[in-house]
Amino acid sequence: MALADWIMRIATENPPKGRETWAQAMRAEYASLSDSKLGWALGCWSTMLGWRLRADTLYFAALIAAVVLIYFTGFSGRLQYVIWLSPLQSMISHFDIHPLLVFMLIAAIALNAVNPRRPVLTGLTLVAMQQLHWVVNEWYVRWKFAPYIHPTPSGPLHIFSAPPIVGILAQIGVCCVGAIVGAWIARKLRKPPSTADAAGAAFG
Repeated sequence: MALADWIMRIATENPPKGRETWAQAMRAEYASLSDSKLGWALGCWSTMLGWRLRADTLYFAALIAAVVLIYFTGFSGRLQYVIWLSPLQSMISHFDIHPLLVFMLIAAIALNAVNPRRPVLTGLTLVAMQQLHWVVNEWYVRWKFAPYIHPTPSGPLHIFSAPPIVGILAQIGVCCVGAIVGAWIARKLRKPPSTADAAGAAFG
């Protein structure tokens, strides 16, 4: 497949809602070209990207807000404190569930309910930002408190003392569950087309 063909397919195979006719017209015009196909494909891709960003403004705003609230403010820390003081504390302690996983699950459900077409981007962003947050915190703690840190004695393995890969897999699993639940909520909240709209789509 030529580079122009690949770019054109990426640009038009999944257009934003309401831009399907434009995508068909772009493909038809592309098929009629004999030269300058790469320039046309790049133009279509940039146009579609702009439309998609405008269509997904709410989703990207919600994604940024979730990342900032969970990882870069004191909100999640204060909420963890509230959870530890609540009746949920006994259940969380019994199953060795870190409150952060609960926050990630809620964020994944909400974000996928807003836009169920972005489960991979949602999951990758939440997991990657959590790992970045962990690395920065670990570096800061070791840099500031290194003289006072003593080796942790060995003990039974559980989720808090498991290797980092266990936590990463748990976060990925949480994001997958959030994607499924969020997509289900989006389907339930999606307004079914009215009879007039259905008739117009059939005859228009």
